[in-house]
Amino acid sequence: MITIRDVAEEFARKSGDSMDTALTVVTAQAARLGVDTGGVVRAPDLDLGDTAERVREVCLSAADWESQGASRYGPGTGPL
Repeated sequence: MITIRDVAEEFARKSGDSMDTALTVVTAQAARLGVDTGGVVRAPDLDLGDTAERVREVCLSAADWESQGASRYGPGTGPL
């Protein structure tokens, strides 16, 4: 069983984000990929089931992209 917390811990390590941020990101990605999160912002103990590998892949790819200096707001953008 792979939970949102498992993927979030990896995401937090790779991205340098807090665990709260990582839980929010992973929960949102899981919901986007079809996991029923019950509408909550963070669902740390939710089993990802069959989508676990896909959620992990999407989230860790985003962490890699961000760690390489890419703006989380898109190319040529960022906070003002």
